[in-house]
Amino acid sequence: MDGRMNPQTICKREIALTSSDLIPSTATPCATTITAPKAVRLVAFEPHDLSISSLRLWLIFEGDSINNKYIGNLYDAYSTSSASFNTWGKQVTIYKFNEIPQNNHSLFLGMDVQASGIVKYFRGLVCSPYCQINLDSTYAVNALITVSNDIYYLGKFKHFPTDSNLKIYEGQINDDHLLATVNSSNVLQTLPMAVKSSIKIYVLDKEKINMYLDTNPDDGDVYTLVNFNFNLTYFDLSGPSTTLKISVYRAGNEVFYGKYYQGNYPPSTPIKVLGDSLTVNYRTYGTATKGFRVDLLCTGEDQTSTIDPVKGPTTSGITTTNQFSPSSTRLTTEKYDTTTKASNRLISNILLIFIGMFLILW
Repeated sequence: MDGRMNPQTICKREIALTSSDLIPSTATPCATTITAPKAVRLVAFEPHDLSISSLRLWLIFEGDSINNKYIGNLYDAYSTSSASFNTWGKQVTIYKFNEIPQNNHSLFLGMDVQASGIVKYFRGLVCSPYCQINLDSTYAVNALITVSNDIYYLGKFKHFPTDSNLKIYEGQINDDHLLATVNSSNVLQTLPMAVKSSIKIYVLDKEKINMYLDTNPDDGDVYTLVNFNFNLTYFDLSGPSTTLKISVYRAGNEVFYGKYYQGNYPPSTPIKVLGDSLTVNYRTYGTATKGFRVDLLCTGEDQTSTIDPVKGPTTSGITTTNQFSPSSTRLTTEKYDTTTKASNRLISNILLIFIGMFLILW
C-alpha cells in the first residue's frame, strides 16, 4: 500500500468561482475543491474558539483530489495573505483528516485573483458579536473580510487619517457592490453605518485605522459640525515673542491653523471654516499686554446630527462654551438634552464675542 486515501470514501464539495465571486466555507468533513477561471486565492479566517495554529490541520492539495501534491495549509494562507504568496493555481482541494469543529463560523474564503482588485493583503475575521478592525495600509492596500448573516454597525473613529479612503463593499469588490467610501471629509456624516450583506469587505488604501463593528447599534453618537466665522478685531502685539494661534479641527484632524505675531498680522476679513472644535492660544511670555478680541459667529444647518442607522439623522440644538486658562482659550461645542426636528434652514446663529483682557506672567 502507498498510504494514499481512497477518494471514494470521502465526501466531496465543489465550488466553482467566477472572476468576481467571493465564496466562504465553514468547517466540513468533506474535501472541498475550488475551481477558478484564472487562479484560486484563499483567505483563511482566524478561528473563533481555537488557536490560530489549528489552521495547520487543514491541508491544501493541487487539483481535485487529496491524493495530488500537497502544497500547503490554511495557516500558510493566513500568515502569507499577500497575493504573490497566496495564489494556488486554477484548482485546489482542502481537507482535514481528523475531527471537525462543530460550529458555523467561516473557516476560509475562495476567490479568483481577478476578484481581489487592488488589494494585496486580506485578513479574515470572525465577529461574534463584535470585533475590532485594525488595518495597516502603510506599505500596501489591505482589506478585512467578515462573514455573517447579522447586521453589523460600523461605529465612529477616534481619529481618521487625512489622506485615507476606507471603501466598504457588500458581497464583491467592485463599484456595483460599493456601499460607501469613508474619508476625513465625510466621516462625521457617514458613521455610524449599518452593513447588512453576509460578506462584508473593508478596503483601506493608505495609512492605518482602528475601529469597531458591533451587532448592537449605538444609542447615537453625536457629531457637531458648525461653520466657525471668526474675525480677530484686536490683538496687542507688545513684546517680541507675543503670539496668537487659532486652530479648527474636524474629526480629530486640524483643518485650519493660523499663527499671528509682529510681522505676520491676521487678515482684515473674517475667516470661515467648517469644523467641530476651535482652540485659541495666546502667549505673551511675560510681557504685559492688553489681550486680544475675537468676534466669533457659529452658523450652520443641523449643527448637531445624531445619525441613527435605521431612522436617519435627527438634530439637536447646541450651546457653545469658552474656557479661559492663563495660556490658552479653548472653544468647545456641547449639545442640549432636548432635541428639535431636522430642518433645511439655519437652526440657530450663535454670536460669541470673547475678549481676553488679562496679564500673563510666565
